[in-house]
Amino acid sequence: MSQHKENSSPQRAHVLAESDTTLINFAQLVERLGIEVDGDLFSSGKLKQLGGLLEQNPMLVRIESAPQQLLAELEALDSAERKPTVVFAKHYDKSSIDSAVQAGVDAYLVEEPNELNVQAAIRFAKANYAAKIELAKMLNKTRRRLGERAEIERAKYQLMLNGDLNEVQAHALMRSMAMNDCTSMGVIAKNILDFADQRSKEET
Repeated sequence: MSQHKENSSPQRAHVLAESDTTLINFAQLVERLGIEVDGDLFSSGKLKQLGGLLEQNPMLVRIESAPQQLLAELEALDSAERKPTVVFAKHYDKSSIDSAVQAGVDAYLVEEPNELNVQAAIRFAKANYAAKIELAKMLNKTRRRLGERAEIERAKYQLMLNGDLNEVQAHALMRSMAMNDCTSMGVIAKNILDFADQRSKEET
């Protein structure tokens, strides 16, 4: 048993490499950390094929040739197909590193894998992946709030236009409606806009 093994290590990971020899050596290295390994040779379309199968298990890639194809395929994955991803490569040029960032790689190491850096890279990748997921949730929540706020303003305008109300009165009316219906201002705004849209269609 490796002296670097920790209880916090993931129980399973998927390993990809470009040749049988590299795949076997890399998989054996990861297994020495107490991690169960699934392995595949990297080929065109492989990441898309695996995307829905890996759950949230880390994906470890050992790439020895130019990484452009790998990074392009990673970038093409949608959010549901992305997993915590570690890439061990031999290319440290700016273009490769920029491409890795753009592709969403969570840890990019330009060194030979060993028990210590693999374990550290997995830990870093999982933390980075979780942070990106949380950030995406926050951004989506902010977008929804901004969209809801815009609808509330439009709904207030409709009340002011058709109900002979000023802005303060329109806002108070919508808040009162939301409280009475035990719902949000956003829902009330949507109902008002839907009603206004329907009436507009009937008048035409």
